[in-house]
Amino acid sequence: MYTVYVAIGNSDDKLSQPQWSKFWRAVNRCVRGEHNHVHFSGCSDTREPWQNAMWCVEVADAQTVHGMREYLNRVRVEYNQDSIAWTCVLSEHLEFISETPEEAVNGSATTQEP
Repeated sequence: MYTVYVAIGNSDDKLSQPQWSKFWRAVNRCVRGEHNHVHFSGCSDTREPWQNAMWCVEVADAQTVHGMREYLNRVRVEYNQDSIAWTCVLSEHLEFISETPEEAVNGSATTQEP
């Protein structure tokens, strides 16, 4: 399993609103692939002067991760974007930060492997 984080933006206003919408839909379609499990997706507040979106998704295998990355790069080029932020973590390397009530009082949180 892999945990993938994808973030896009239009703070430079390269894309018109209709173009941004199409770009967002293309990325969203990829991220929400048939076998992916989306843990989070969200966008910047619509009242703000910029546009950003982010997804956190669980992907089953390396082949799907590779295909997603290739597709997102093609979408990036198609919509004239300098980059798409991408982080991919093999789930076995994912750490959890946790603390017991006693540690919370003493201020000493620990990390642990899942």
